[in-house]
Amino acid sequence: MMAFEWIDAAGNVHTLDSPEKIELEYTRFSRELMDLKPFIQSASQAEYLDLRPRLERLRDRIIQLGVDLERYNDAWEAEIRRQSAEMSKIVKKLEAEVEYLEALHRCFEQSVAGPPTGRSGPTDDQIRVLRKLATRKEIPFVAPETFEAAQRELLREPATNRLPLPPSMPAFEWQDLNGHFHQIRTVMVIEKAFIELIEQNRMYFKISQNETASLAYIGIKKIVNMIESIKTLESQMASWSEFIIAGDRDDMIRVIERMEEGNEKR
Repeated sequence: MMAFEWIDAAGNVHTLDSPEKIELEYTRFSRELMDLKPFIQSASQAEYLDLRPRLERLRDRIIQLGVDLERYNDAWEAEIRRQSAEMSKIVKKLEAEVEYLEALHRCFEQSVAGPPTGRSGPTDDQIRVLRKLATRKEIPFVAPETFEAAQRELLREPATNRLPLPPSMPAFEWQDLNGHFHQIRTVMVIEKAFIELIEQNRMYFKISQNETASLAYIGIKKIVNMIESIKTLESQMASWSEFIIAGDRDDMIRVIERMEEGNEKR
């Protein structure tokens, strides 16, 4: 947010994030000067000279307020440029995440349909997803030799496994961005909502980079509003991960308990 420092006619210092106070003072002083026009026209020379110091103060203040408004507009445009550059970084990260998720979803579709015709090696999508997984885990990336080996790696990792929940697990309760509740069995439902949100706002991504500050501002405001929805979806995806880990933990405990029962019977 921009913080513009301005001194009013009484000498008070204000930190402004809009030009409203400057514009109100400009309007007030301009109206006062214009209201004096009939008197200036009809006044005697002596009356005019008596009034002239007041007229000069009004004129000088109006000129100064015009300068202040120009300074504010310059500062505002500079702030929009700064925000536009920041938005560019945010948008690039969001679009990279969309491309990653779309690749991951295609990997899941391939796990159901099988490898592309005539191909036994890993697909570009598999390599992309596994490479990013290795980066996130901070381990060296070693490309699998076959499509099947790549799929096994993807399905073994909770972060990349997009198979639906097993029947033994309860569904995950998800509230969409419209406030409707759903019982879902795959995080892809949330991820597709994320992708759709980005797609719906691509026009504003371009507008936020417009050379005209007023247009860029419109795009920036739309993206700021979208980011709140993005944060909601990201939080829900994190909750899904917690839900999956909790279910996996419960399964592991049940396995151990069965082993303990078996040992007791021996």
